[in-house]
Amino acid sequence: MCNGDISQTSSISLPLISPAAPVARSLFSPFFPSLSTRMLKICSSLVLTGLVSACLISLLLEIYDTAQHPKSTIIKPTRRTVRGQSWNSMPPYPGAQLDNIFWFVQVSDIHISRFHDRRRAPDFEKFCTDTINIIKPVLVLATGDLTDAKTESKVGSLQHEVEWQAYHNILKRSRVLERTKWIDIRGNHDAFNIISLESVNNYYR
Repeated sequence: MCNGDISQTSSISLPLISPAAPVARSLFSPFFPSLSTRMLKICSSLVLTGLVSACLISLLLEIYDTAQHPKSTIIKPTRRTVRGQSWNSMPPYPGAQLDNIFWFVQVSDIHISRFHDRRRAPDFEKFCTDTINIIKPVLVLATGDLTDAKTESKVGSLQHEVEWQAYHNILKRSRVLERTKWIDIRGNHDAFNIISLESVNNYYR
């Protein structure tokens, strides 16, 4: 029983705490008391290291570029005379007439076949006439598998003389050998069943 009125009231101030803070603290504090601080330091160190490395690499590339490969915006092109002829010393061209540049063509896996894909021979002849006439290469490299050398069932292999005749006849008929340097190389199909270079079925000669 109260003898008098209560004239004083007491107030309690509670700190403002985020709802997520107690959860995070309860999860990580027992095991990693300074996890946040440690992660912040690691991230800061990685960022700082990356920035320093980028600056050093950029500086090295700039030094290399200006020392070994002068920029056209800094150094003006010069003219030189070689064997009485003047040519521009700046890359990528040796001169206005492109005297030191030539075109070559590489073709591979022609696979002229006796049994399969009869369009291969006509396509190859079109290449030797139309394509070569347009490009006008100084050199043509035919790098292997000039003929198919497979049986009709595609299971076995055999050198068919008719396939080699078709290959050589196209070269002669198109007269491509008169318009460019032609170098062909034997492929694995061209060597099927060839025991030695002296074999009677060695039509790559």
